[in-house]
Amino acid sequence: MSTSAVFTGSSQFSTDFQNSIKRAVDMASLPITLMTKDVTTLQSQSDTLDKINSKFATLQTAVKGMSAAMLGSSFQAEISNTNVVSATLGDAAQEGTYSIDVQDVGAYAVSMTPSN
Repeated sequence: MSTSAVFTGSSQFSTDFQNSIKRAVDMASLPITLMTKDVTTLQSQSDTLDKINSKFATLQTAVKGMSAAMLGSSFQAEISNTNVVSATLGDAAQEGTYSIDVQDVGAYAVSMTPSN
């Protein structure tokens, strides 16, 4: 006697069994789903921190440039006649054009010594 049983899945038992399997698979995959969501959130936060880090690096470069400028190291003195006047720039030098107004040139001095 050869009977072949063919399972068609149309009984009440098969529906309950299918629901139980689906529930078990859903429960088993829940940690993976949550971890995937966490990884996505962490990747987004990491990308945001990378952008902030880049902005801070740019800001740091700008602050260093401003610091160097405030120390007077970026200023240069240009003098039209170095035989008459000289200039030295200090740390608090301010940018600008300066001029010297001579009020009295003085008198020409000659010193004579008696010749022997």
